[in-house]
Amino acid sequence: MPDTPEPAPPGPPPRPAAPDRERSRTSIGEWAARRQADILLYLGAFLLVMSALIFASSQDDALSGGWRVVLLALYTAAFIAAGVLLQRWPRVREAGPVFLAIGALLTPLNFLLLHNEVLSDREVSGAVVWFAASVYSTTFYSFLLARGHGRLYVIPAVIALLSAWGSLAVAAGLPLEWGGAWWMGFALGATLALSYTRRWSVATAAPVAVIAALSLVFATLIVALDASPQHPWQLPATCALLMALVAVAGWSLRQPLVLLAVVVLAAVVGLAGVWAAELPAQWFSAPPLAAVALLLLSRDLWSGWSAQLSRGSWLLVAAGLLWPFVLSETHLDGNSWGAAAGFLATGVLAAAVGWRNSSDGVFAPAWDRRSTTHPAERIAFAWLGFIAALAALGFAQRALEVTRPDTGWAFAAIAALLTASLVAAARRSPNLLWAILPLLLLATGVSIQPVDRFAGHDAMLLALPAAHLLAAFVLLRRWSLAAAAAALAMLALAALWEAQAWPWWRLAVLYAVLAVPLFGMLTPLRRYEAPEPAGAETALAVQALSWLTPAAAVATAVIALDARLEDVGIEAPATAEYRALVLVTLLLAPLFAYEAWRLRRWEFAVPALAVLLGSAAALWPVFDWPPWTLAVAYSLAGAGSFLALGRWRRRGDDSTALAVQAISWTGLVLGPLAALLALSARLEAIDVNPATLVEFRALTALFLPLAAAIEFEGRRLGVGWSSLLASALVMVALELAIATLEPGNVQAHTIPAALYLALVGLLVRTSETLSRHLGWHELLQLAGAALLVLPQAEQGFEPGGARWGLVLLIEGIVLLGIAMALGARWLGVSGVVTLSGVALRFLWVNRDSDAVPYWVMLAVAGFLLLAIGLTILLQRDWWDRSRLRLQTWWRRDALLDAHSRLDAPVPVLFATLLPVLAILAVGNPD
Repeated sequence: MPDTPEPAPPGPPPRPAAPDRERSRTSIGEWAARRQADILLYLGAFLLVMSALIFASSQDDALSGGWRVVLLALYTAAFIAAGVLLQRWPRVREAGPVFLAIGALLTPLNFLLLHNEVLSDREVSGAVVWFAASVYSTTFYSFLLARGHGRLYVIPAVIALLSAWGSLAVAAGLPLEWGGAWWMGFALGATLALSYTRRWSVATAAPVAVIAALSLVFATLIVALDASPQHPWQLPATCALLMALVAVAGWSLRQPLVLLAVVVLAAVVGLAGVWAAELPAQWFSAPPLAAVALLLLSRDLWSGWSAQLSRGSWLLVAAGLLWPFVLSETHLDGNSWGAAAGFLATGVLAAAVGWRNSSDGVFAPAWDRRSTTHPAERIAFAWLGFIAALAALGFAQRALEVTRPDTGWAFAAIAALLTASLVAAARRSPNLLWAILPLLLLATGVSIQPVDRFAGHDAMLLALPAAHLLAAFVLLRRWSLAAAAAALAMLALAALWEAQAWPWWRLAVLYAVLAVPLFGMLTPLRRYEAPEPAGAETALAVQALSWLTPAAAVATAVIALDARLEDVGIEAPATAEYRALVLVTLLLAPLFAYEAWRLRRWEFAVPALAVLLGSAAALWPVFDWPPWTLAVAYSLAGAGSFLALGRWRRRGDDSTALAVQAISWTGLVLGPLAALLALSARLEAIDVNPATLVEFRALTALFLPLAAAIEFEGRRLGVGWSSLLASALVMVALELAIATLEPGNVQAHTIPAALYLALVGLLVRTSETLSRHLGWHELLQLAGAALLVLPQAEQGFEPGGARWGLVLLIEGIVLLGIAMALGARWLGVSGVVTLSGVALRFLWVNRDSDAVPYWVMLAVAGFLLLAIGLTILLQRDWWDRSRLRLQTWWRRDALLDAHSRLDAPVPVLFATLLPVLAILAVGNPD
């Protein structure tokens, strides 16, 4: 057997290819390096051309009348002829389609000029000329498309065809109100044509859909904007045409789901017909309910066509059943017996749907077309039917002229019957509790009368369900029933309080007093871990009973204070309601602290601290202390907690680490926020420059301890980018300090911030990029350049602003120089845009300058750029060596490596924009 040759030893592994993004960056950088001289020369030539245009302006020798028409026609024909002939010349073939496109686009303008200059004087109708131009353009563009001159000619051909259809309506004198139906007819004709030719695609169907949608919107707007429409039947006609369009498209594409759209549109046509015929209000519920009944009766005929169609029909049925509730206001203005009949029909249909929806429900799995419907889906339809029955009962009582408060007893009786049903059903099937309890609470809520008129009556109507729910809790031992009973009992107590006209702050204190023993009794049952499914109801109910009771005390105190403040001339801190609110709110702090001690968890210390800080802020006006001292107190307390919790503070995303971090930083962050609020409140009281107030200086100073803490923590934890946050806050403090000096020019604010943003963009980068051609740090460079240039550009338009144009020219050249030296491509774009913008501005506002003439400025700048470009061409080797040496030094201190100390997350990188926000807030626009 011949020996098999030994395999060759493996060579070194191939070097992984650089990502496409890096290759694109390298290629762009190499291209920019090779074209630097060309960029300078082109830009210099542009500036020189602008200078020449300003120096010698041109004169307009325009013709008029028929000669203009002849010249434009010859101009158009020349372009068309040149486009056709140049395509036969291989060396300039690429220019042929461009010339032809120019001539084609100029074609409609010939008709416009012909009408304006010649035919209008001879009383030729503009609509006729418009129609002729559209027909000619449609034929011409279609000819170019058919001869293969470009597929894009389909766009002007379609536009011309639409123009012809619109001009035909104008020429025929069609009323404007029928415009929607007219264009819907066009969309229907296009649909028939596409169905006949089988040309369906996204490119063909999308325009038809857009035209149909706009036609419907137009018809609807005509109805909405015209209070007394002259042609009301245009809306039903438009909707009927749309229904025919959808039916034709669905039949052609063999899409079963279109049946649902046709049913919806049929209901819309019915609604539009009811409106056009001016039928009574209760008839507006008839078309959707008829559609629901039709879908329900015919379901056996089409339910097997498609699983999606079968499930979508249930959603459509649900929407139809909800329609009468949407029209509740309309029913209130109409006949009560008609509304009661409509809601009764809704309830019957919802019950029938809940009964028949036993298989293939909305949320059935896709692989099982005849799966059993989820019980929650059937319960939802049962709830809908019950709500409709309640509405029908309400309208029937209204028709029978049953007055309040007697109307509530029928619903209270229904609630009692539901409680009995709940006890009987939940013993056999415990899950039925969640199907019946919401209906019981709903019936109780409907039974309530206006509290301001029947408070005592409402107290009884709330106490009764609370009692029988408590009895149900005793029988079933379900804590959710206890929570619902407690809530209703508290509401009954509030209604009694209203009936007796007792002070509401006492009720808040009573709630707080009851909350403490209830909280203590429920402590053994209170858990904060994810419960097992069997114990989830008990856990949630116990949590609700423990925490919602003190929350209700706080809410009651807020309501009491709000009612007391309706009295004019009363200061909130001087009222008993205010102190009661502070007291019951402060009660939450020991509850949270107790839970933190009991469970040995820092997480509960966070809300305890929040309550303490909020209570301190509420007590400050009671003692009439200056608000800015509260901000200083927050910062001092925050600094103390920051230093005290240093041993527990660590990096991490677990709840304990986050809680310690929150406690450490809350005071330092709230200090500036409180100072800002104090400043806002002071400015509402007096009209002065905010920079002269002590609150403003406090705000300025309180940014510094926060910045110091961020820098300290970043160095302690080894987070290099924390210096960005700290420096941004220091810059904000600097901007505020500049404002206290009251500078007369906004650039005293913008120049430091612009230099700061540009420096950050040049020195700090992130491993993430916005795109392969634009990094996040480059956006900061652009922001810095814009902040530097735009204020000067705006001031350059003011009288005597020519000197700012000169400054902008210098800054544009400097930006361009920095970009070429460091390879910062977007700074180069900023420089080019600045120089070009100055040139165009000088061309636009061509007036004498009180400094240096505009054309001289541009000429000097242009010659300077030409000189630099020529120098680069002559000293290419020296320039390349110097540039590469500088860029190597720069990139050594600002790497794109994700492990670099200066690599920063994108949100932190953009936190450096905070000084810009400070400028917008305090900058002097003068």
